Amino acid sequence: MRRALVATLGALVLVLAFSSSAAADVKVKDSGSTDSGTCGNDWANDTFNREFDVSQDRGTFVLTEFFKDGHFVTIDGKSPGS
Repeated sequence: MRRALVATLGALVLVLAFSSSAAADVKVKDSGSTDSGTCGNDWANDTFNREFDVSQDRGTFVLTEFFKDGHFVTIDGKSPGS
């Protein structure tokens, strides 16, 4: 699901960039994912804001993803390293 969201937003940003000569910015608030430990267990729920920036350089488009204002809440169970 997370990859589908990123792919969809990336496509949207590129469409905006192609339809305009200006750079495009897309902001997604309250994105999130689980945070897994080295033993494969999920130990926290992460919440953050994502920003996607598209710039153009000599006919090439560059998509950059930023994570901002993040925090996490731990999940009961084993620690990240068990």
